[in-house]
Amino acid sequence: MHLSPLFSVLVGTLPPAKSNEPSPPLTSNTLVCSFIEKGHAIEYIEVGPERKRVVALFFGPDEFAIRCHLGYSKLEALGNVRSNLFTHGQVMHMLRKFPESRVYYRELRRRYQEKVEDRIHTLTALTGPERFAHLKKCQPWVFKYADIEDIASYLGISVEMVKSLQRSR
Repeated sequence: MHLSPLFSVLVGTLPPAKSNEPSPPLTSNTLVCSFIEKGHAIEYIEVGPERKRVVALFFGPDEFAIRCHLGYSKLEALGNVRSNLFTHGQVMHMLRKFPESRVYYRELRRRYQEKVEDRIHTLTALTGPERFAHLKKCQPWVFKYADIEDIASYLGISVEMVKSLQRSR
């Protein structure tokens, strides 16, 4: 199975928590995304025998939450969330029945790709404190809604360093 670049960067060579069975096939009933009308969500992957939680992305209001891996990543609400779920079949039906929706679909894909590219860049090119500053600038709400352990996982730093950086800023 082809892995997304974000999934590959996050998991690297760590063994997935699930067995080596192939991911379930993509069907018309497969949930592929969720539009968050109100609230916030987190995407994470559990890896290794200890099922270590690796945070992939945070999503806020008016965003489509798209998982980086349909078999391994999970979406979780951060508090009270109102969202609309979309299956693969619903998306394909909309694109076929309403050709003009392809413009919106392309824009949605472009925005998600930018979010993924930004995430990969911050993980590979910035230091922990720089990633903290970037998150504080781009998604300040994360510090209000997410657990400190999830923030540390997302930034790739220790909980102690997150606390230290929060005190110094």
